[in-house]
Amino acid sequence: MVTTPFNTQQPITLAVDQALFTDDITNELTRADYHLLTIDLDADMAQLVSSNHIDAIITSSSFPLDRLMDASEFFNRDQLLLLIVPNDIDNPIASDLLDFVDAVLPANAMYLGHQLRTLLRLRKENLELQRSVVELSNEISAQKRKTTEVEVLKNAIVRNVSHELRTPLLQVKSAVSLIAEDGADEKLISYAKNATAKLESHVQNITMLGHSLNIKLQMIMMGDVVEAAKRNLARIWTRKDDTERIRFNVEKNLPPIRADKQGLGIVMQLLMDNALKFGDSEPVDVSVRKKGNVLHVAVRDYGIGICEDKRSDIFEAFFQIDSSSTRRYGGAGVGLALVKLLLDYHHTKIHVDSELGKGSTFWFEIPYVNLEDIT
Repeated sequence: MVTTPFNTQQPITLAVDQALFTDDITNELTRADYHLLTIDLDADMAQLVSSNHIDAIITSSSFPLDRLMDASEFFNRDQLLLLIVPNDIDNPIASDLLDFVDAVLPANAMYLGHQLRTLLRLRKENLELQRSVVELSNEISAQKRKTTEVEVLKNAIVRNVSHELRTPLLQVKSAVSLIAEDGADEKLISYAKNATAKLESHVQNITMLGHSLNIKLQMIMMGDVVEAAKRNLARIWTRKDDTERIRFNVEKNLPPIRADKQGLGIVMQLLMDNALKFGDSEPVDVSVRKKGNVLHVAVRDYGIGICEDKRSDIFEAFFQIDSSSTRRYGGAGVGLALVKLLLDYHHTKIHVDSELGKGSTFWFEIPYVNLEDIT
């Protein structure tokens, strides 16, 4: 069987029941330049279908259904349009025959010719659409494979880079600390500490990014998340003394939430680090409380604040509030972008309320699990 039934070099072939070869029907079909094959009771249907390119079979209701059914295994129903034309309107058509055919048409030559052209055209368009769908599906599958390969490669690079940098960074920090204890040049030590702290910040961002690629939701307690974030923040060289400025107000006996503990811990660590950085020497308030069916989590600083027209921009990667913020406050401008990314994975959004010169409050809400509903 050919795959394209409407080749311009090949006429449309119809296999027509001998009982329908009346002059008017024959003339109508011949006039339309169809190539006609005869089907009669003695015809080998299987041989006829398998050895010829047939676009449509036109048969009368008197033709034995079992003959058609026997040949059906040779039909390519994407290529063959099976039509039934009743030659006796008084005889009911068997329901199993109606289920088998694609269309039922009256024995009217002009009507048959018109409907046949329409049905063949529609079948051709349908086949073209099917081919387009297959091509698009193949393209989508190929794109998904490429995307998966890129994701795997990206994850591997991020994790390997993070792993390979952490150990030498720890050795550098230890060496700088020992040199400082030996009373070396304070100016050189200050340069070394600042450079090491900046490198530590970048490695930390890479590590956090790596974890954001592998979020797993489970039942956790928000109080544990806050404590873990505080401990991790205290391990950072430039923040180990600043954590004393944080005031915690976490309600007792809070219900659990479904979240990624390390991912949400990174969110809290980044928000607290941001508040300490832009709050200068002022306190930072961290609060967690029940509010309706969610936990309301907020981190407030009393620092420089953010003007209204820049509040949405601060969650974009590498954004700085002004040109001097990098020089004065440090950082690469990726912390809040990571916060947004991680909270997106938790299906919640980060919000900010701020007033210039009076500070900012970053907050989000996450549904808690009602233990009474768990059976």
